[in-house]
This record gives sequence, C-alpha cells and structure tokens, in this order.
Amino acid sequence: MKPFIKVAMLCSVVLASCVSPRVVEDLETKMAALQKQKDDCQQALKIKEEQLARTEKQLKEAEENLKATDKANSALTQDTTVMGRNYRRLKLANKDLNATLTKQLELNKQMAEQSEKKNKELYNELISLEKELELKEEKLNERDASLNELQSSLVAREKKVEELQKAINERDSMMGALKDRITKALLSYEGKGISVKVEGDKVYVSLEEQILFASGKYSIDKKGEEALLELAKVLNANPDLTIMVEGHTDNVPIKTSCIADNYDLSVLRGAEITRILTQKGKVDPKRVIAAGRGEYLPVADNSTAEGRKKNRRIEIVLTPDLDKLLNLLND
Repeated sequence: MKPFIKVAMLCSVVLASCVSPRVVEDLETKMAALQKQKDDCQQALKIKEEQLARTEKQLKEAEENLKATDKANSALTQDTTVMGRNYRRLKLANKDLNATLTKQLELNKQMAEQSEKKNKELYNELISLEKELELKEEKLNERDASLNELQSSLVAREKKVEELQKAINERDSMMGALKDRITKALLSYEGKGISVKVEGDKVYVSLEEQILFASGKYSIDKKGEEALLELAKVLNANPDLTIMVEGHTDNVPIKTSCIADNYDLSVLRGAEITRILTQKGKVDPKRVIAAGRGEYLPVADNSTAEGRKKNRRIEIVLTPDLDKLLNLLND
C-alpha cells in the first residue's frame, strides 16, 4: 500500500472515531502540502527527462551529421580547407554536446538523489503520523472502555441505592405499623404510665415503675403483668424483632438484704420482665435480652420528685432484623 493511500485510510478511521475536528484539519493540511511537494518533484523530473531526450536526440543528429561530414570529406578530398573547417566545427559542437549531456546527466542524478531523500523524509513523517494516530486511537478506545465501565458501575450503584431505599422504606413502614399495633394493644393503659415512640430504626415501649412494681421491689403486680401479656401478643406476631428489656432507676441509693444498689435493682427488674414475656407471654427467649442501666441513663432531672418518677422505668427496645440492609451495604 502506498504511503499516501495508507495515510488517507488512517484519516478516514480517525474521522470515524472521536478525534477532534482540529486534529483532522491539521492532518489534512499536512497531507495536501506533502502531495504538492511530491507533484512538484515529479514535474521537475519529467522536464529533465524531456531535456535529456532532446539532448540525446541532438547528439544522435550530430553523430549522423559527423558521419555525413566524414563521407563528404572522403568524397571531397580536394576541398580540404572547407571540410577541415566543417569537421572542426562539428567536432567542437559534438564536444559541447557531450559536455552538455554530461552536465545534464549529473544534474539529473542530483535531482534524483534529492527527490529520493525528500520522499524518504516524507515517508518517515507519514510513518510518524500513522503511529501518532494509532496511539490516539488506543487512548480513545481506553477512554471509551473506562466510560462504559463507569456507566455500568453507576447503573449498578443506582440499582443498589434503589434497593436500599426500598428496604429502608419497608423498615420504616414496618416500624410505624408496629408502633400502631403496640399502641392499640396497650390502648387501655394510655395515660397510665405507658408510652410508645419510634426513634431511628427502633421502637421504644416505656413503662413507668408504678404500673409494674411497688417502690423498691422487682416483682410485677397483676396489672403490670396484664399489660406485658398484651405486648407479648404483638411481639409474637412480629418474630423478626430483637427485644431488649432495660431496667432504669433514679439516683436515690437503695440497699437491702436482697438488693445491693440501683444497678442491681434495674437488672433484677429487667430480668423479671423478661421472664414474664418468655414464660407467660411465650415470646421466644432467643429474641429477648435482659439488661439493667441503673441510674446512668436518666430521661429527666433527678433533683425533682417528678423527674425521679420518670427515670424509674422499664424500656423495652424493639429492633428489626437489619441483615437485609447490611447485605445490601456490603454487596
């Protein structure tokens, strides 16, 4: 394949890719200049070849004239003066023609060498341009591949976000519905020391001390047990919840033969609630955690009687199964 045809084909490839119009325009300008230089060299060589042909023709004519002159000289031996003059003139003309021919041949050789050198330079330049175009095409292909990979990653991430949002919405909906069911189940105890609220991904059922225990005690009275059994029904209907039973006290010290301190009291109360839920309420024990926080997580000021009353409480913290969300985050 000729260099110029090869470059033209490369330019077509470039135009079909994502090369900027500026680069294509520069390449077309260089190609036009190289083509013009080649045409000029070929035209000059053609002219020199024509000149050489004319010179050779003149030489041939001169040789024929010389032969004719020699023949005439033989026939006209008497006219030695004229023949000698003609002979010398023709010989000189022949010498001049030979010198002209030699000079023309040397000039033609020089032009041929220059043309060959120029063509070699042009060829090398075309090879360089061809390599440059190949590198640019490779970079464009790499960029396209990277963009496609990013696009695929973005689509996958958007899908994952949609799934995660759907799971969060389902969780929020479930927690709202759970709060409503618990509130409905404990409706008869409304305003009597029981409250239900949703914070984040947890439902908190708070039961004040007086609805469950006598002061300083950890055994549950009948009314408190009834409330817990109503709550157990809702918990059994939602088996994917983890249940944390937390006992809380005020900061007034307590010490009896059975209770070492407030921390001990809170743990005993949490354990007693857990027993009611699991043994009488039939809640799966694997789902329930008994805990005590003592006086260390108050919700009100312990310096007032009202504040201490609010702090003496049981909080049942319900947490949904977050494995689905965690799996989505880890994928």
